[in-house]
Amino acid sequence: MRAKKLILICGALGLLAMASSNGAETLESVRPAFLRWAERSLHPVSDTGLDASTRDLRSVDRMIGDAKIVGLSEGIHGAAEPLNFRNRLFKHLVQHRGFTAIALESGIVESRMLNSYVTHGQGDLEAVLKQGLSNGFDTFRQNEELVRWMREYNALLPPNAVKVQIFGLDVPGSPGNFDAARGPDTAIATVIEYLRVVDPQSATEMLSRVERFLPVLKGINGYGQLSVAERDTLTAATADLVSLIERKRFVYVEKSSKGDFDWAERAAIGARQVDTWFRRMPNGWKLEDGLEWTQYAMQVRDRSMADNLEWVRSQIGRNQRVLIFAATGHLATTVVQMPGSPFRGMVPLGAYVKDRYGTDFVNILNLVVNGEIKYCSATPQRVLPLKPLPVEAVENLFAGVGISRFLLDLRSAPPGVSSWLKQVHDHWNGFGEVQYATAAAFDLVYYVSPVTSACAPKSSAR
Repeated sequence: MRAKKLILICGALGLLAMASSNGAETLESVRPAFLRWAERSLHPVSDTGLDASTRDLRSVDRMIGDAKIVGLSEGIHGAAEPLNFRNRLFKHLVQHRGFTAIALESGIVESRMLNSYVTHGQGDLEAVLKQGLSNGFDTFRQNEELVRWMREYNALLPPNAVKVQIFGLDVPGSPGNFDAARGPDTAIATVIEYLRVVDPQSATEMLSRVERFLPVLKGINGYGQLSVAERDTLTAATADLVSLIERKRFVYVEKSSKGDFDWAERAAIGARQVDTWFRRMPNGWKLEDGLEWTQYAMQVRDRSMADNLEWVRSQIGRNQRVLIFAATGHLATTVVQMPGSPFRGMVPLGAYVKDRYGTDFVNILNLVVNGEIKYCSATPQRVLPLKPLPVEAVENLFAGVGISRFLLDLRSAPPGVSSWLKQVHDHWNGFGEVQYATAAAFDLVYYVSPVTSACAPKSSAR
C-alpha cells in the first residue's frame, strides 16, 4: 500500500510538472498577489541566541498544531542563520510544546555519544562532537551550542522527568563524505565490540568473516575493486550479523542492558544499510569514473533515514514529539529533481514520513538568499559566496517581501498563489538548482537573507 502511495506521489508530481510548463501564470504575474498575501500573513523572527526569549516563535504553535513530527529543512549546509533558528525553534518546542527529541542528518550509530552526553553528561564535549556528528558538522558552533543547551536543560530537570534526547538519522559512517571522523566501518565495528561483551565466541567468528573488509569500508575508493563474490561474502556476513543480534535478543539483554542491546541492534541494521548503499556502486568503479551511481545510493540513504526515524520514535515513545533537521532535499514530501547533480530525481525521507504519518508530520522549508558560507573542514577555511538568484527561482518571490527573516504558512495562501506554488518550479540554494512544487512539498517556510558562516572558531574550547 505504501509503495502504491509513493507511486501516486510521483505521478502527481509529474502532472504538476506538466502544469508548470503549460500553465499561463509566470513568477511575475503571480508576484503582486503573493506580496499582498505574504505582507499581511508573515511572522518576523529574530536571530538571537539560545539565551534570548522565543516569544517571536509563538506563531509556530498554531502552525504545527498537534503534529508529533516536525521537519525543519536546511537550505544550505554551513550557514549560521538556519542553525540558529533550529536551535531556537527546538528550545521553544521543548519548553512550550512538549517536544522531547531532535533527530539530525547525521550518523545514527555515532549519535549515541551525543545522546549519552546530553542525557547523562558522559564524555568530553570536544570528543563527543567530533566522534558523534557526521559530515564535519562538529565544525559548526551552533551544533556545540545545541548540545550544551540540551545538557544544561537536562541537568536541571527533576530526577524522574523525561529528558530531551538527540539522535542521528543517517546511514552510519557517512559513506561518500570525506569529512566524516568515523567511516562506514563504524556500524559493523560497533556491533563486534558489543559482541565481545555478551558473546565473545560469536564476536571472534564474525570478526574472522569481516576483518579483511574493514579497511575497504573506511572510505569509498576500495569497495569498487571487490569482486562480485567478495561483495556477496560481505553481504552474507552482514545479514548473519543482523540475524544473530535479533534471535539472541533476550540472552544479550540479560548480559548487558536493554539500552545497550537496542543500540547494538540498530548498529547491526546500520551495517546492513551501509552494505546496501555500497552495493549500488558498479563493479570495478573508481573515483574518476564519476558519481552517476550515487543517485541510487541516495535512495538507499533516504529510505534508511525513514526507517531510522521509526526506531527513534520507539526509543522516545510514540506519543512523544520530535523535531527532524535535514537538508531540504531530504525533507520534501514530493520527488525532488536535481538537474545538475548525479542524484537527479529523489524520493526523499519526507515522502516516506508523510506517507507513514500523514497530518502528524508538518515540515518547514528553509529558503536562503545572498551571503556566504565557509568550508569549515578545509585548512585554511575556504569562503564560498552564494551566487545570485536566477530570474525564475521561487526565492525571488520571498525576497521581494523585503524582510530578512520570517515564517510563512504556505497552506494559508489564496487560491491563485496556492495553485502557482503547487506547481514545480526552480529553487536556488546559492550553489545549484533544485526543482519541486514548493507548497506541495512543504507546509511552512522559514526565509532568511543574507546568511553567514557557521564555522566554529579554531580556538573554541569544546
